[in-house]
Amino acid sequence: MAGILERKASLRIGLYGSYYPAAELKRLESLRNSIKRDGYSSIRLVRDMPDLPDFKDEMDKSVFSIRRSNVNLFVLTFRGQKQGAVRELDYVLKNPEHVFKCVVFIETMRRAGSTVRCLTSMLQDDLRAVGMRVVEFARDKDDELTGLARGTLLDFLYYYVRNRPEDLESDAH
Repeated sequence: MAGILERKASLRIGLYGSYYPAAELKRLESLRNSIKRDGYSSIRLVRDMPDLPDFKDEMDKSVFSIRRSNVNLFVLTFRGQKQGAVRELDYVLKNPEHVFKCVVFIETMRRAGSTVRCLTSMLQDDLRAVGMRVVEFARDKDDELTGLARGTLLDFLYYYVRNRPEDLESDAH
């Protein structure tokens, strides 16, 4: 296992979610920083990526990140404005070759004895239809989200080291 853990820095991770309101961006940045402290130094928000001349807009930057990353983590919350993240997910849904390396974390809460999720049932159905991994975390429980993300990344790291080590050695994120 030690050999696998030494490869954390080579796992390229894209992190997607809402930047608005500002508190939601802070949540994403906190998640990114926590994961970096855990040794996954190649984690990036789309806004962290350099602007390249080929990018016409932020969506081009997102697509570039989705394609280059070994793992893509999408975080959807109740308070966050989801348009950008949903647009990025739509790209993945239309390009299913990327589904295997994507995980969607959705915030949930209990209301009147049932679970309420922060996304529409139609989007949930679309994600399930393509086999997207969906992980639920409790509202405002960022520690739970961080723990779930770390576990997910360890699963992906193990997969890449065992099955696709050449993907970890390709160009840096």
